[in-house]
Formats: sequence, structure tokens, C-alpha cells
Amino acid sequence: MYQTCSFVCKVEEFKPTSNNFRTEFIGKDWTGRKQYRGISFKKTQFGNIEDINYYPLIKEFIEIAGKAELLKTIKDYCREHCVWLKTEKNIENYAIDCLLLKAYEHWKDFPKQASEPDKWIFYFEDIKMLSRNL
Repeated sequence: MYQTCSFVCKVEEFKPTSNNFRTEFIGKDWTGRKQYRGISFKKTQFGNIEDINYYPLIKEFIEIAGKAELLKTIKDYCREHCVWLKTEKNIENYAIDCLLLKAYEHWKDFPKQASEPDKWIFYFEDIKMLSRNL
């Protein structure tokens, strides 16, 4: 048997249609009260993807598409102008959102970027081929 995880798409196609939150029952504590954990996730045209999986996946797609330098520039801009973002993780996630939504194109003092043609991503992960004994 083999397993595949493959995509053929553009980075911009992973724009979320909405940000969502749900809770998941994880058990009871020692007093018998129910405990829940919160789960943030994005709705995309490829389905619901939890934030802990979404941002690393999109960052990898951005690197594959050759937009890593643009992401770095957006992160530097956000680090300087977005004082409400306290951690590097928050800055990076916000920068990824800005890149996908192309919000940086509307910032007055953001350095102008030469427009690049959209690149298609061919992504294949964990492909295991069948081996037959002859």
C-alpha cells in the first residue's frame, strides 16, 4: 500500500474564507468537572485546517513558491509597525496572513515589490511506493 499527500495549487488559493474556533472535550479533572481545549482553525477551499498545522504548511508553500524573501520583508515591517504582536510566532503568522491576502500592497510606506507571476506548487509528501516480491 502507499500513502500520498499531494497538492497542485497556487499559494493564494490557501486564503482562508473564515477563521473559526471550537472546543473539544478532553476529559474530567480530579473533581469531576469537564475540561475542554480550544481549537482555532481556518476554513479553506481544501477543508478545515487547524492553525497549528496551517501556518507551517503555508510557510513551506511560500518557500516552495519562491516568496520567502517577500515574507521576510513583511515580517520586518510587521515587527516595526504592529506593536500589538508580541512574539515571533504571532509576527510570522500575521505576516503569512498579510502575504496571502496581499494586504502589504496597500501599505503606504511598504517597499514596492516587483509583481511576480503566480507560481504553481506541486507538493508531494510521504509517498511510499509498492514493493513487489518477484
